[in-house]
Amino acid sequence: MSEQEQDQFENEEHETETQEQDEHRDDEQSESEQPESEEFFVGLEGEEANQEEDPHKGEPAPEWLKRERAEIREIRKQERARERRIKELESELSAHRKPQEIELGEKPTLETAGYDTEEFERQLTDWHTKKAQFDQQEQAKKAEQEKVVQQWQERVNSYETKKAAVKAKVHDYDEAEEVARDTLNQTQFGILISGAENPELLTYHLGKNPAKAKELAAIQDPIQFAFKLAKIDAQVKVQQRKPTTSPERKVEGSGSLSGIVDAKEAELERKALQTGDRTELIQYRKSKKGK
Repeated sequence: MSEQEQDQFENEEHETETQEQDEHRDDEQSESEQPESEEFFVGLEGEEANQEEDPHKGEPAPEWLKRERAEIREIRKQERARERRIKELESELSAHRKPQEIELGEKPTLETAGYDTEEFERQLTDWHTKKAQFDQQEQAKKAEQEKVVQQWQERVNSYETKKAAVKAKVHDYDEAEEVARDTLNQTQFGILISGAENPELLTYHLGKNPAKAKELAAIQDPIQFAFKLAKIDAQVKVQQRKPTTSPERKVEGSGSLSGIVDAKEAELERKALQTGDRTELIQYRKSKKGK
């Protein structure tokens, strides 16, 4: 903890102790001599309020009331202590999250040290110490950048793999993806790739629904855009398309197929029509069924 933070903490501690002493005195005064409070009366104009004398006025507070007041004072004290601790932790967390950037500056020379050899040596030693810290800081930055790039590349690779699976089911994925990319800006499409659960399906859905894609593209706030995108992402899924035409029906029956004619049966039928005798025709048809 720095000297400034220490001074601030001591000042807050002193103010807290003063406040506790004042509250304690107020509580003692309330137990011994409580000032009379104004009472309001609602009645007709000119009518005087009938004030009754309090039979317990002037008597000391009962023990149970004293215990309750003491418990309230202790609870307030503990609450103030928790608030101070929370402020300390928040201050430490803020300092941890925002490390001070190290600026190296120019390497000192004998000339900048005013040709004072001892001062030059001191400045040079401090500079080398700071340079070591500066190099460590730059390495941490580089590692963090490489981590971000790696995570992004992993998301892109995952997107390409999932996209290939969807392309096997739909014939116009490339066209839909182009529409989605052209409608959303680079940042928005990056949010889609890195944050969506199903970026390949979401891309195709937006490409097939340009109006919805334009509505999303109009959201310039990245956080609001991400929330809106997440709602659509949770709803999009692959569904089987139902056939638009009914399957072809098969024609079944006991009659002879069209185009196949029994010549003998036709001849017997003509003969029966001429003579009126259908005996031979009937016998022939029975013989065919028996086969």
